[in-house]
Amino acid sequence: MQPQQQQISLDTVFTILIGGRTFYISWKSLISDGPTNFFTRYFQKTKAHLIHIDRSPEIFELVVRHLRGYPVVAKDEFQHQDLLNDSYYYGLKQLIKHLKQFVYVQVGNTTFRLKWDLFHKDGPHNYFTGPLKHALLAPHTNDSGQSPPIIIERDPETFKDMIRHLQGYQIHVRDEQHRLQLISDAQFYLFKKLRDKLTTATTEQFYSEIVLRIEDIRPSQFQLGQGPIEYLCDKKLLHPIIQLEYVNVCYHSTGVFLLESNQDIKLAKDPHWTISNQLRIDKDCAIIIEENRSEIHRRLSTHLHTLEAGPRTDCSLHPNCRIAWFGIEKALASVSSNANDKKLYLSVEKMQIVHSRIQANMKRGFLIDS
Repeated sequence: MQPQQQQISLDTVFTILIGGRTFYISWKSLISDGPTNFFTRYFQKTKAHLIHIDRSPEIFELVVRHLRGYPVVAKDEFQHQDLLNDSYYYGLKQLIKHLKQFVYVQVGNTTFRLKWDLFHKDGPHNYFTGPLKHALLAPHTNDSGQSPPIIIERDPETFKDMIRHLQGYQIHVRDEQHRLQLISDAQFYLFKKLRDKLTTATTEQFYSEIVLRIEDIRPSQFQLGQGPIEYLCDKKLLHPIIQLEYVNVCYHSTGVFLLESNQDIKLAKDPHWTISNQLRIDKDCAIIIEENRSEIHRRLSTHLHTLEAGPRTDCSLHPNCRIAWFGIEKALASVSSNANDKKLYLSVEKMQIVHSRIQANMKRGFLIDS
């Protein structure tokens, strides 16, 4: 017959000595990642309120934050692996589950914090899945009790391009040398889908774009024909991409996006040409929202749902139409043209936005004191 475990009040405070440092923590916090773990088993079997543990006090600081309900993010790949190892030691299943979602990868001199699921976008078998993932996530995989972090001596900028590809963005191949570097690293990381795509396509199929600010557009450089519009630059024909900056947009319940000014934009280099005040948002548009010093990525469908669920006003142009506002801080848009009316039409493919006028005002800066 097993001895009956003692009942402990949630407010009871326990003393935990780790590496010469003292931590005080309540029973309520100790059972938050439980109800069974290293601490609950020990204190339920003994009447003592103190325990000595030979582990890292710096890592235990993060453990205490987790037990008290705060989010925990390791500062680098070494601390992440140490925290995972100690989470196994303390039997903290919720913390283990959270940590196992992420991997820290040091490529060259740059550290990336990524979700494991991202690496399955190129297929189930590559450098990061299989034995490597198992070795990193399993506790105490060697005699020293530590699993080494991933350190890769490759180019971090090329790796960044590949991560953006896995996140759903198109890689902008700058030139043939860049394409060959991408192929080499795709082969190294065993990203077979990307390697095959890069190998079978020419540089021009991947990238032949030029990004222009509105004030720099020269309509005389446009080449208008039966196919997509092209822009002549340095004796090369390129696909023009227009960068918009700091414009306000009204989304009408009729499904139309209009500039808040409701006026076409005149081009500085040739005022006879304008940009239509009606925008098209591409169905695969990448939408970025900066909140709390982090980036949130959204699809168009999610963005539209947010607009429709938020505050709206009546439209003065159409009856039974409601308007939702948002601000574009920056956007990249492909362009089409009607040569007859000298007007450009933009289709936004990527944009960084704010949802409300309050958010837009919060981003305004004050003059610096002289």
